[in-house]
Amino acid sequence: AHGLRADRRQMLGRAEFLIAAGYSVLLIDLQAHGESLGKHIGFGLIEASDIVDAVKFLKEDHSSVGAIGFSLGGAAAVLAADKLEADALVVEAVFTDIRKATANRLQTRLGGVGSALSSALLWQREPRTGIPVSAVAPIEAVADVRAPLLVIAGEADRRTTLADSQALFDRANQPKAFWAVPGAAHENYHVHSQVEYERRVLNFFSQYLVGCEVAP
Repeated sequence: AHGLRADRRQMLGRAEFLIAAGYSVLLIDLQAHGESLGKHIGFGLIEASDIVDAVKFLKEDHSSVGAIGFSLGGAAAVLAADKLEADALVVEAVFTDIRKATANRLQTRLGGVGSALSSALLWQREPRTGIPVSAVAPIEAVADVRAPLLVIAGEADRRTTLADSQALFDRANQPKAFWAVPGAAHENYHVHSQVEYERRVLNFFSQYLVGCEVAP
């Protein structure tokens, strides 16, 4: 599942190496993205149902399903934790809560004044979208994730900081693993560190998905 204001094409590189390793792959456009309908972006809260439905669809023909979500897609997967039937979950650059995520992004663009503007921006969005700001908090939901979890972060990410990703990881249950991508910002980690990304993800899936051999 792709990131904010992207679509399923963002995940094509991941799909290619997974298919080459023998996996079946489903790419989706989260609602209000790509070719999917939707009036509002829900910062993961609305999109959680898309992740749940996609996994259920795959479960009809596959006994074991892994999921990968980048940024918005990862947040949606975590926020869907109590309903998600995935057997292994990889989340990348997932924010802790929407307040912190908005402040980080505005500060990156505007400097110190950005943090001050974040509360006003969120205050305007809540009545317009009907999405409670307090409910968009992956860090509160991650303890409900039942699947083995791999958290991937960018060491130089200013939108979802390394500390944010570490905090999310710390709240998660075992089994879990953490990888900080050296030098990476808030970007496509598969493109940034392709060989190591593929090695880690394939090894992770081979541990927890039925019928998989350990990747080299």
